[in-house]
Amino acid sequence: MMSDKKDWFKVYRSFLSNPMWLSEPFTKGQAWIDLIGRANYGTTEHIDGPHCNYVYRGQLPTSIQALSKRWCWSRRKVENFLNALTEARMVTTKSTSKGTTITIENYAFYQNQGAAEKHQKSIEKASKEHQSDYTKRINKEETKNTQEGVCAENEIFDDPTKDEDTWLRFCRQVGEGKI
Repeated sequence: MMSDKKDWFKVYRSFLSNPMWLSEPFTKGQAWIDLIGRANYGTTEHIDGPHCNYVYRGQLPTSIQALSKRWCWSRRKVENFLNALTEARMVTTKSTSKGTTITIENYAFYQNQGAAEKHQKSIEKASKEHQSDYTKRINKEETKNTQEGVCAENEIFDDPTKDEDTWLRFCRQVGEGKI
């Protein structure tokens, strides 16, 4: 079942040059992901003789011929696809005698670094909260055992898998070289 979530997943750009990605003719969806993934993630400067050209974030300098070869499509199919994306306001294109520059509209929506950082911070916060809860639980258990006259640090376990707390204490003792 397809999800209606409006989130994203991370794919390294090197994946787009993997032989598995390039091994057969692209689907339209694959071509769209290819454009997004290959677009510039920041502004770069290209020197062309006496001219200095800038390629901005979300732009891909290429050519119809290069896309045709990469996607294993006819030039006409590439042109029709780019026209459909333009009509849908997903891209704009600018063609010159040296090639075509494709600009991904709303590129930040697809590749927003801030969203990735926010997601990572959320994961780190949840992990710290979990670790804190875990530490409190272990400390509480050790205090309880000490108060009951059982020294958890020196206890030897016949069956360390009988419950989670016993297993965790066993693992800690093994790590400290006590067992």
